[in-house]
Amino acid sequence: MSSISSPVRQDLLLQFEAAARSAAASIERVPYSAESLAAAVKRIATGRIAIAETLDLPPDLFADLRKLPGLVRGRSKEELAACDVGVTEAFAGVARTGSVCVAVD
Repeated sequence: MSSISSPVRQDLLLQFEAAARSAAASIERVPYSAESLAAAVKRIATGRIAIAETLDLPPDLFADLRKLPGLVRGRSKEELAACDVGVTEAFAGVARTGSVCVAVD
């Protein structure tokens, strides 16, 4: 995993966050751990939660998410459309627009 501590990366990260917020997204920086990720999702999730399989991240990073109440295990379009929160990994973020790039199979 690459570091985000360089000044250039910090600038891009701040630009990404500002663009995402201007598009009505919420942003929360979370420590890189299964426990922290699950706690962050639990704070905002009020209903049904869909958790994607990881592709590049270690599967155990999402392990605690799969223990949350409201977890939806079905993968039909109808079931996923009815979810209140979805968690997936992204392989890139676009600083200019605040967009994320995710793999879709």
